[in-house]
Amino acid sequence: MAKGLFTLDNVDWREVWDNYLLPGIDRYNEVDKTDFAALLCQEDDETRKKYLLRTANTFQSLAHGERPEFRKGVKGAFQKLTEKFGTGIGYDFDTLKDMKLQDILDYQAGIIIQDRENIRSEILKAMLQSSTNGFFNAAYESDEGITAPPPYGQNTFVAGHTHYLATASTQILLVEIPDWRKHIIEHGFGKTIVGFINSAQEADIAKMLTPSTAGTLKVSNPLTDKIAVDGYIARAGGVEWITNEAIPAGYTLLVSTDLEANMNKPAKLIHPTNSSYRGLMLLQGGNGKYPIIDSYYLRWLGAKVLHRGAGVVVRIGNGTWANPTIV
Repeated sequence: MAKGLFTLDNVDWREVWDNYLLPGIDRYNEVDKTDFAALLCQEDDETRKKYLLRTANTFQSLAHGERPEFRKGVKGAFQKLTEKFGTGIGYDFDTLKDMKLQDILDYQAGIIIQDRENIRSEILKAMLQSSTNGFFNAAYESDEGITAPPPYGQNTFVAGHTHYLATASTQILLVEIPDWRKHIIEHGFGKTIVGFINSAQEADIAKMLTPSTAGTLKVSNPLTDKIAVDGYIARAGGVEWITNEAIPAGYTLLVSTDLEANMNKPAKLIHPTNSSYRGLMLLQGGNGKYPIIDSYYLRWLGAKVLHRGAGVVVRIGNGTWANPTIV
């Protein structure tokens, strides 16, 4: 009888595939959601959908027995196709030769970490880089049905209105944050505004609230006292600040989101319309007895901002906007 193939600790490679790798992927796809996806994204597929734009109140005052006059609402359409991503590494025959079961499981755990990072990266590319996938940037897709941001309340906007800003200030200043928030609030968003920053800008938050004889804050107060003790404060300027090293240094992302109402989350994380292609996939190799040999990981994924007025991105330390590099 032909000898089988085993790990260094004598676990059959077929058992590794059936009892460990595939169940692990299934559990991950069922329960895991990347932090940025949970906070900022609705889940959707690739089909084209129409929606009513957030705009002025269309209710009318009516006399007794009068019916409202039909008014055409401002409608747009939304669609984003997925892109295929692969790890570029898998379980080749030579690598498996020297692995124990735990080595193989650790290898898959590392792939899962990379998958989360890739999802986060695609969400950030959609938001941080000026394009029609992101917030208002003076460019519009034909599907959107608009040539300028739609009015909201008493506010109207010109075609060149953009949410990609730049400041020559070398650090975040408390006096500038209200102007950034205004870009969100004037479009009808702003229930909760979250600011995402790199550790370099986290230091800015602490410094702008530190008492200084040369600065604005010259007298101790509860905010500066907390800075003195903790070194940082999570809420300042009407923004909940979150530090994450996925944000490029020198850029700040402010977003309005709502954990209680999924429809108010600003972006959509797009999965294939074909449900069998959703999630992280482990594709078997060509060996029918041992599908782990030459197996590899794939995911189809897309991200796009739905509520284009719900966020603003600011480049710090340079008065001219330029797209950041997202890795």
